[in-house]
Amino acid sequence: MFNVVEMLACRALLMKDGDRVSIRSRNNKELTNDYPTILAGAKRMNAKSAVVDGEIVAVDSAGCPSFQVLQHRRAQPGHAIAFYAFDVLHMNGSDLTSEPLENRRERLPMLLENTGLLVSSERRGSAAQVTAAVSGLGLEGVVAKRRETVLIVKRQSRSRGRTVSRFSGRRTRGE
Repeated sequence: MFNVVEMLACRALLMKDGDRVSIRSRNNKELTNDYPTILAGAKRMNAKSAVVDGEIVAVDSAGCPSFQVLQHRRAQPGHAIAFYAFDVLHMNGSDLTSEPLENRRERLPMLLENTGLLVSSERRGSAAQVTAAVSGLGLEGVVAKRRETVLIVKRQSRSRGRTVSRFSGRRTRGE
């Protein structure tokens, strides 16, 4: 199993296409102008094009995430805003969703090198060990996935003149 720590955060996709970059929420809300430091980092990703799945997190000086601060970050400027990537779905014109999660994650360090964007950490151990460690840190939780997981992508019907992709589920090869 592959255990990825979940923080008190806003799930987001970074989408780079040449010089254009956008940041979208899980509900397809435009976030690009709300997070200038993440935008700057995404522009420096080491690929001509990429779609990266991750979380936007407000972190205090002790490294503790706060969703409340993220929602009201202008009123509490003492926190850093960070992007933690946990998956790369497309890169340089290639759809990576049919590759195992482990292979997709192996691309993240090179893709994010010198960008200021971070790769989410993996926690090894039994479910009880990982849960206890994450709980002890005051984090939101853990998502456990099989290393061989591939994505199933479904397209929504046209809505307001645009087509939106939704990631509807995960499966492993052979299922």
